[in-house]
Amino acid sequence: KEHIARIQAGNTTNLYDGMVTACMQVASVRAPGYLNRVLLLTDGEPTVGIKDFSAIVQQVAQQKQAGITITALGFGPEYNEELMAAIARRSGGNYYYISQPSLIPEVFRRELETLMTIVAKNVRVRLTAPKGVQCRYVYGATSPQFGARTVDYALADIERGSAVASLSEWEFERHVPGTYRFARVEVTYDDALTGRTEVLTADAVIEFTSKDRFLSALP
Repeated sequence: KEHIARIQAGNTTNLYDGMVTACMQVASVRAPGYLNRVLLLTDGEPTVGIKDFSAIVQQVAQQKQAGITITALGFGPEYNEELMAAIARRSGGNYYYISQPSLIPEVFRRELETLMTIVAKNVRVRLTAPKGVQCRYVYGATSPQFGARTVDYALADIERGSAVASLSEWEFERHVPGTYRFARVEVTYDDALTGRTEVLTADAVIEFTSKDRFLSALP
């Protein structure tokens, strides 16, 4: 409290360096089994330091790769919602608009409850397709990595009892009627309770009919 009391309010916002400093503090005490989250309180309008939108969002993605999630809290009537949403999306965190200071404790409570129910973190999906099948697009994924027959992307941390949907678009060569495997699905995640890395695999199948209609099923 004494250190906080020494902070003097100014009239500039160095969002980038403040965020990086907070992440460095979290990284300094990181340990297996820990959930690492930074809460960024800002109007979302950087005025000094690195102000470029893409540079800020890229830094958030790097922190996510290091296992640190960022939740953004937007203050003020003209807060930058686009930047706040991008930070949360690239990080797998949340974002809130805080219309008045009295709402801050409720947001902290909600974030703490979320952390207490997370069972899987650092979730990544790899889809491997056979010859003649190609994944064209993954909706909602940030910077999916496309290979010759693979696509890799990350998902947000998963809370206990929740369901996670992933929508993707595929292209197929013509097939005779029947049921075919069109992708091998591999999900890798860190178990939040044990700290161990777990891998789940399953087949994604599709049914072609005689009228060129098809039904797909994902695990």
